[in-house]
Amino acid sequence: MLTCQEASLLVSRGLDESLPWSRRLALHMHLVLCDACRRYAGQLRWIRAAARRFPGP
Repeated sequence: MLTCQEASLLVSRGLDESLPWSRRLALHMHLVLCDACRRYAGQLRWIRAAARRFPGP
């Protein structure tokens, strides 16, 4: 089982690159059980989506 610290790193990394299936599965299992990490993942997705809508220079 992943720790919250490991899960948060994988959530962040998973936004930028494809994770191996074993890490995706471990992360999914952790997110099913951990409300705090689920919220964190949602917040990162929201921030990323908001940044993409922001017009560049």
